[in-house]
Amino acid sequence: MKSVVCAVVGDGRFFVVRIEAFQKVGELSNRIKERRASIITGDTADMWLYLARKDNGWLKESDPDAKWLAAGHFPTGILSIMQNGENKMSPLHRVDHAAFGFPDEDDEEAEDGVIHVLVAFPEMNMRDIPRKRHPLRQRRWDKLNAVVDRKKREEAVESDALADLGLCLEDLQRVLDVKNYDQPAKLVPDEMLNVLHGYLNLLAEAYGKFDHENQWLFTFPVIVSICALFDDIRIHANEAVVGDEVSASITFELVLERGDSHVCIVDAKRGIRQGLAQAYVGSEVFAETKMVKNVYSIVTCFTQWVFLKNRDDQTEQSWVVPMSLKNDAPTRESVKDVAGRVYAFLSEIK
Repeated sequence: MKSVVCAVVGDGRFFVVRIEAFQKVGELSNRIKERRASIITGDTADMWLYLARKDNGWLKESDPDAKWLAAGHFPTGILSIMQNGENKMSPLHRVDHAAFGFPDEDDEEAEDGVIHVLVAFPEMNMRDIPRKRHPLRQRRWDKLNAVVDRKKREEAVESDALADLGLCLEDLQRVLDVKNYDQPAKLVPDEMLNVLHGYLNLLAEAYGKFDHENQWLFTFPVIVSICALFDDIRIHANEAVVGDEVSASITFELVLERGDSHVCIVDAKRGIRQGLAQAYVGSEVFAETKMVKNVYSIVTCFTQWVFLKNRDDQTEQSWVVPMSLKNDAPTRESVKDVAGRVYAFLSEIK
């Protein structure tokens, strides 16, 4: 008996199918349709099954592509798996075919937390399948690549990591034609505000002095506290994205997912200007790799907060919002102001 973890592209669910090893892949298709009959309405002969192989192993549940798959999306990494001809499964092969390598149900050494089979069919949700880029975004990518490549040559840097590049903020703002706006605020409940302000003061007391070495320890509670005011925000930590058409890579400290929208959080370790430069290019990389039209970002070194809206046809940046300190601890009014703007920013996106 084989125990096969399956995922229907566009469905957003992982499920297990138990099947005898001697049975054919065509029977596996029948079992999958039985489990997801509300999604798969066509003939099983029209279904395509693929081995979920990535980096010489099974696709891990913790992999960013698997997370996007679980959210009902069709990321480019999943498309790449399906485009690999070696991963397509013939309905005429038995489930225990040597090339498949599915684990036995009673195999105690079988790897946990992995997906074995990807399922596609003609009627599946096509909303995230890679499409032609917006012409303005494509033009931006060409110009951004020129800026990034020039900087690599000047500094003799081979890495695509944005953290390794001292990109000029003004150059990027010209390429993106950035428009400024005033980010509004939304009233945070007093109970939450009191808890947040009290905790930040405890941190300040514990560390004795605020400095940029420990700024993320102060930033993180602000983000998480405001996320707690929503019941539909998922938080992903250390989200790495590597561009193909945009020649850069970045790891965001956090990515907040709300519906079909995403907010990338950048900890500006080397100052707000460099953090903004990373966010500008990083937003374009995120838009490319995740196949989305809109990317939102919050850039902060805790004492300064900036909000970005990256769309196909426009990039907007808020004016800098300060977090005032008194005796190395944030004042209640400044916590109220910053938290209120984060609250309003997250409320706008769905």
